[in-house]
Amino acid sequence: MPLRRYVFAATMLLAALAASGLRAAPLDPNSFTSLGTLNLAAGSYTVDSTAMTLTGPGTNFNGVASGSICVFCFDTITVQSGATVTCTGTRPVAFLSKGTAIISGTISADGGDAQVGFTGFTPAGGAGGGAGGTAGDPGLAIPNGNGGGPGGGTASSGNSASGGGGFGSAGANGGGSGTPGMPGGAAYGDLATLLQGGSGGGGGEYTGGGGGGGAIELGAIGAITINSTGILSADGGDGEVANYGASGGGSGGGIYVHSNAGLTLAGTIRVRGGGGGKGGC
Repeated sequence: MPLRRYVFAATMLLAALAASGLRAAPLDPNSFTSLGTLNLAAGSYTVDSTAMTLTGPGTNFNGVASGSICVFCFDTITVQSGATVTCTGTRPVAFLSKGTAIISGTISADGGDAQVGFTGFTPAGGAGGGAGGTAGDPGLAIPNGNGGGPGGGTASSGNSASGGGGFGSAGANGGGSGTPGMPGGAAYGDLATLLQGGSGGGGGEYTGGGGGGGAIELGAIGAITINSTGILSADGGDGEVANYGASGGGSGGGIYVHSNAGLTLAGTIRVRGGGGGKGGC
């Protein structure tokens, strides 16, 4: 049967679901050795795509690298309702099935929300937000940092707000009271050649930027079913309010789903960009 592909990519502030123009060459499950059967019961599980491990209650799998992607290949994949798989690390992550894939729980590679001292949360394949500084305080003047990644948002200066991270399109410019907001990050990405995550928002005074969403691939030879409780998520993190310059939100990441037997989608596939903080006082 012909391969059916579904691509979801986003940028801050509004998610842009791109079913055309952004395509990735799919990883073939038959090109990888199976790790057995994946059947995750309710509980919390973690993917570390840098170490290439999937761990949790009664679960310990070691993935393999395919170029820049961390790959876990199974005979079948089942993520039960109440199971949450949090994907972290520097690499995008791919879950491949030689049979079917049924998702009733959550697989997420969300970017972290802005926080004081934020230096860069990295979901699988995404980039962290820029570090917060103290540029608004005379005599301290530790500069704010630009967001990480190819489309990182520009850090704020004075009472302007930082720009949001870009990905499939440019990130939103920051607002401000008294001075213009800083530019959002540039658009980038060609999923025809590279599975990528999003970029971080620019840092603000005292608070870092929101992290960019990560990158997830879900591929199967058989049918893929995402039930009503199932969620695939690569949201960007929110920016935060600061005394002078608020931080920017991270861009949403990328989710790529492909199957030789079709997709049944009753649940959620989400790549929402993070909102920017409210700047100026």
